[in-house]
Amino acid sequence: MKYCYLILIFYAYVVSDIYCQTGFFTKPELTQFDSTSSSNDVHSFLQYIADRDPNAFLDTIFTTLEGRHGLCIRFFNTSQSIDNQRLVVYMQGNIHGGEVEGKEALLMLSRELSSGPLRYLTDRLNILLVPNFNPDGNDQFDENHRPSQEHCPHFVGKRRSGQDLDLNRDGVKMEGEETKGLFRNVITKFKPMVFVDMHTTNGTWHANHLTFAHTYHTAGSGITSNFTRDSMLPHIQKKMQTNHGIRTNFYGNFYLQEGWPLTNYYTYNHHPRYLVNQFDMRNAIAILSETFAHDKFYTRIRSAYHFAKEILVYCYQKHQTLLKLCEQSKKTTQNILSLTTNPIRGVQYKMIPREKPIRLKTYDYTPYLTKDSTIRYYRSPLQVWHDSIQIHDQFKATKTSIFPSYYIFSKKLTNIISILSDHGIEMDTLEKNTTINLDVFIIDSFSVSSYVFENHNFVTIDGQYRSKKMSCQKGDIIVRTDQELGFLAFYLLEPQSDDGLVKWNFFDAYFHDRGIEKKQIQYPIFKQLIHTDSK
Repeated sequence: MKYCYLILIFYAYVVSDIYCQTGFFTKPELTQFDSTSSSNDVHSFLQYIADRDPNAFLDTIFTTLEGRHGLCIRFFNTSQSIDNQRLVVYMQGNIHGGEVEGKEALLMLSRELSSGPLRYLTDRLNILLVPNFNPDGNDQFDENHRPSQEHCPHFVGKRRSGQDLDLNRDGVKMEGEETKGLFRNVITKFKPMVFVDMHTTNGTWHANHLTFAHTYHTAGSGITSNFTRDSMLPHIQKKMQTNHGIRTNFYGNFYLQEGWPLTNYYTYNHHPRYLVNQFDMRNAIAILSETFAHDKFYTRIRSAYHFAKEILVYCYQKHQTLLKLCEQSKKTTQNILSLTTNPIRGVQYKMIPREKPIRLKTYDYTPYLTKDSTIRYYRSPLQVWHDSIQIHDQFKATKTSIFPSYYIFSKKLTNIISILSDHGIEMDTLEKNTTINLDVFIIDSFSVSSYVFENHNFVTIDGQYRSKKMSCQKGDIIVRTDQELGFLAFYLLEPQSDDGLVKWNFFDAYFHDRGIEKKQIQYPIFKQLIHTDSK
C-alpha cells in the first residue's frame, strides 16, 4: 500500500512537472501569485495552446520598437471570419504595462477556451485575445512602478510603451506601433462588435472588486453605448455577484475635497483617444474593466477572469441581439442623409450627471481638524454604503456643428489621407475638375497650448463656416458620411472637435505655411451640407 502511495505521489509530481515545462500554467499560478508573466512567458503559454488546438491560431499583430511581438490568439478560422452570424469579440490586457491582472486573466481564459469548460463559446463567437498589449512596458520590471496598489506582485512593468507613449491615449493619432497594428490587423480587419480593455485602478478607495465603464456617447448614434450602460453591464454586474460573490459597479473616482459622506462620483473623460470611447462611433460595444488596486493579486486576477468570462457568456447567449444592435447603429449613420433638415452633432462636450443616481459602497472616512483648522480625513477599514450618489458619466455637447453629406479636400494632404485610412474610413476621389458651393471654415484665431501632452501641444482654432464657391481638382479626396464610420469621420475632421485631427497637430504644417499667426486662413477640409438651402 505504501509502495502504491509513493507511485501516486511520483506520478503527480511528474505530471505537474510536465505541465510546468509546457507552460500550461501561468506565471502567477507557478509562483503562488508572487510574480507576473514576462512577454516570453506569454509567448510560451499561447504557443503551447496554438500548437495543440487546431481551432486556435496565434497571430503577430505588431512588432514593438524594441522588437517584441504583440501576440493575438484567435479562436476561429478563415471561413468563420466571414460568417456574419458570428459575433466578433476582442479582449486585451496590459495596455499599461504595470496593470497586469487582465494579462493573467486572459491567459487563463485562453486555456479554458481551448481545452476547458468554456470551449462551447467558440461555437457562436469569433474570439480574439491579446493578453499583453504593451510587451515593451511589461518587461521593464521594477518594484516601484505601482506604489498605489497592494505590494504583490513585487515587480511589474511600467505604464508607458517602448516609444514612451501612453497607449491608451493613442486612439486618435496612432503613433504607437502597437496601436497601428491593432487597427490594421484587428479593428479594420475583423471589425469587433465587442471590444474589452482590461486595466487596474490607480488607487481610489471604493469597495468594489472591479469597476467598469461603457463606450461613452458623443457624436455617435448612442445605440450601442446606451444598451451597454442600461442592459448589458447591469446584467453582468448581477451575474458577478450571484455566481462568484464579486462586487462590481460603474467606474469612477471621488474627491474628499467635496466633503464626506460621499455625494458625487466621477468617471474619466469622453475623448476617443481612449480606445474604448471610439466604439459607439464604430457602431460597436466597448467595455472598460478596472480591477481594484487594493485587493490582493490573486483576487484581482480572479475578478478580471470572471468579468471577462461573464462578458463572453453574455455575448454567447445574446449574440443575435448584439448583432442586430450593431446593425441598427450602422443604419443610423447610413440613413442620416435622408433627414429633411441638416442634422446637428456635438464636437465639444462636458461631463454631466445621470438622471438616476446609483448606490455605491466605499471605505469609510473620518474627518479631523489640523492645527491650522484644515479638514483632513482618516481612512477607516470599515466599509459603508452610500445611497443616491450622483454618478457623472454622461456627456453633453457644448459646441455643435452641422453634419454634412461629405467632406472634400486636396490629395496633397497626404498625412490626413493616411490617418483616415488607418482608422478604416472610406474615401473616394473626385473624377473631374469642378466648381461647387461648399461650406468653408474661416479661422479667426489660433492658439497652441503650452502644456505638453503625449509629446503634443494641443491646437485650438476658432472661426465660422461660410458658403463659398470652390474650385476642386480631379483626384481630390471625398469622405462621404453615410458610410459605417461616418460619425467617426465627422468627429476627426471637424475643425473645432475637442479630440480631432486639428487638436492633435495634423494640420500644423499647413497652418504655419499659410501664416496663420498673422491672418485669417481657410481650414483645408471643406464640407457639403445635406441641404444647402438651410443651415
